[in-house]
Amino acid sequence: MNKGGRRSAASLEVAKHAAVTEIKRPEPLQSLTSEEAAEWKLLVNDLPADWFRDSNISLLENYVRCVVHCLRLAEMINQLLGSDGFSVAEYDRLLKMQETQHRALLSFATKMRLTQQATYDKERSKKRPLSKPPWTT
Repeated sequence: MNKGGRRSAASLEVAKHAAVTEIKRPEPLQSLTSEEAAEWKLLVNDLPADWFRDSNISLLENYVRCVVHCLRLAEMINQLLGSDGFSVAEYDRLLKMQETQHRALLSFATKMRLTQQATYDKERSKKRPLSKPPWTT
C-alpha cells in the first residue's frame, strides 16, 4: 500500500536501478588486411560504442579499405615525385585514382555520419561578438 503524505528528500535521492546492457564495439572482419583492421579499430574506438549498427558494417568495411587505398596512392605519388623517371602520364593516372578513392571515402564517411558536418550544431557554433578586437588594446 502507498503511504500518504510527502516523500522525504532522502527517498527522492535514491536512484532506481535500471538494467545496464553492455554494448560491444564491432570487431574487424576476417577479410580485412592488418592495415585495414588497424584503421577499423582506430575509427571504432574513436566513436561511441553504439555508433555502428549491424547494417553499417559493410559500409565500414569499404570505408577502411578506401582509407588504406588512399594512403597507398599517396605513397605511390610521393615515390613518383621523388624518382628520376618522372612521368606526367603516370602522375596523372595516380591523381585520377586518388580522386576516385577520395570521392568514395567521402561518400562512405557521409553515409555513416563521420564528417564534421554530420555532428555540426548551428546553435552551439553561433559566433559570440568580441568586446573589442585583441589587436586594439
